[in-house]
Amino acid sequence: MPIRQTHMNHTAQNGAITLLVGLMLLMASSILTLGVVRLGIMEQRMANNELRAKEAHQAAQAGLEFARSQPLPRAGEETNTFPQPSLIEASGDYRYQVLVRHDHIESCTRVRAHAQALDQDGIAHPNISAVVSECQEPASLLRTGFAGGAPPLVVNGCLGRITGNPRIHPNRCDEEQTHEANPVCQPIALVSSQGMTCLETGHLDLNEGVVVAEGFSGSAWDYLFALDQASMRALADIPDSGVHWITARTSWRGATGSPEQPVILIFDQAAGCPKFLGNTTLYGIIYYAEPSECDNQGWGAVTVHGSVILEGSLGALNANTELRHWSLLSHAGPLARAGSRLSRPGSWRDWD
Repeated sequence: MPIRQTHMNHTAQNGAITLLVGLMLLMASSILTLGVVRLGIMEQRMANNELRAKEAHQAAQAGLEFARSQPLPRAGEETNTFPQPSLIEASGDYRYQVLVRHDHIESCTRVRAHAQALDQDGIAHPNISAVVSECQEPASLLRTGFAGGAPPLVVNGCLGRITGNPRIHPNRCDEEQTHEANPVCQPIALVSSQGMTCLETGHLDLNEGVVVAEGFSGSAWDYLFALDQASMRALADIPDSGVHWITARTSWRGATGSPEQPVILIFDQAAGCPKFLGNTTLYGIIYYAEPSECDNQGWGAVTVHGSVILEGSLGALNANTELRHWSLLSHAGPLARAGSRLSRPGSWRDWD
């Protein structure tokens, strides 16, 4: 009996040890499983946070890009009424509201875009937002050298069949127009891409102005404008920008501008070379993209304070036409700030 009792005691001890080891292994595996699950949840949260942070940053960056498409406000101008970007849809149930603010500091306009995440109920998430800012400067509509005004007439072709005595009044080269960027001022009346043998100025009253033959190569657009045509057409879509992109093939009865609100009229090739009806006075720039129709089309009684730009030859100019040099960008109005914006290098940041 003692021997059998001892055997049973050893068996019971072995069973208890096995049970204890099993419980310890089960506990360890449970702890390991919980750790793995917790780690997975943390990694998922980190991934979600990183995704939200990227979305918020991209939304704020989109705010800066939106601001670049708008006219740059002048110093002292109220900016609370400036357009704001639309809500930006994101992954999940979030959207981003972007608020753009303009602050005039020193020599630039600092544009600050703040993106805030909103849930499906429109409630702001306290931990999902981003701020980016940069200094923005206006990009000129015209190329360097035309700040004081473009020549009254630019022709990417020939000039001929002038009747009567149409008049061109060039710039007068006063002290204001003679500066470091333009040390030698010339009273330029006409610039052409062709040689003098192609320019019949006989009846044209140049008022002692200079004719510049072979003054440029390529297009008249690239000679004058600093913006490409797509950017200029985008400006025309902004209300009250002063830029009008015309495709209708009819005599022009629209905006003619004023000294305070000059205009740029872009006649697309589809519009041809329309006339101006009646005694029209226009302030700004007229551009004709059609390369051939203006060769046999007088404009009628029109006075242009600014410039007429043609992508082809000009003919049949009559006595009722008068072109006067005038700097549209030096005057007040939307065109003084309607060009696209440029970001100042080194001014971008994503912290307050």
